[in-house]
Amino acid sequence: MRKCIASMSFAFAAAACFAVPQMAQNHVPSALDESVRQFSPAAAEKPHLLLVNVGGAVPESDWSLASTYAASRLQLNVWTNSLPKISSEQLLKDASLTEKLFLNPNSKVGVYFVNDKLGVPVVAAPGRWAVVNMAIASEGSPDVQTYRDRVAKLVLKGIAAASGGGATVEPRCSMFYGSNTVKGLDSVNIMLTPMCYFPMLEILRSVGGPEMTFPAN
Repeated sequence: MRKCIASMSFAFAAAACFAVPQMAQNHVPSALDESVRQFSPAAAEKPHLLLVNVGGAVPESDWSLASTYAASRLQLNVWTNSLPKISSEQLLKDASLTEKLFLNPNSKVGVYFVNDKLGVPVVAAPGRWAVVNMAIASEGSPDVQTYRDRVAKLVLKGIAAASGGGATVEPRCSMFYGSNTVKGLDSVNIMLTPMCYFPMLEILRSVGGPEMTFPAN
């Protein structure tokens, strides 16, 4: 009898959890102001997670807005850079390749954004690097706002994948298990919920110490 009651209680709790309405959609702003934490050059001087726009996978104007907004949603030390190209094979062979490519021992974790219509969505070595395919962001010829929002969500997916964060069952999270389609991606928010975020923090601390989990000023 007790087992039955416990099971029923769990079922009701789960149902209540999923009945909570989604919060309103957030969007990448058309311009950055004081409400959005921007990248600081000081970030490069401490252990950080590096976002890399490869071969102009995202146009620079969209990249600057979307990557800055996405990173500002998290309390992590993040810096950005660019490369003409990257090889997943290179990354697989050398776990410290990000540090070598950018001649910076503080570049502990690399997130590389590419545009490959035939490529897989994400390849990752948690705690080291991730390669994220941005092709989905431009599917269906989206308007500028939708495109930038998609880019920001994919940036968060890349950060999560590179930091050991996994899929969640929370519909508002950028790592929601249903967000791997265009329709699903457009339905989530630009955010990572605790189910994904807190394990990431522990992995990043193990890689680069506590400085990885505080934005440098």
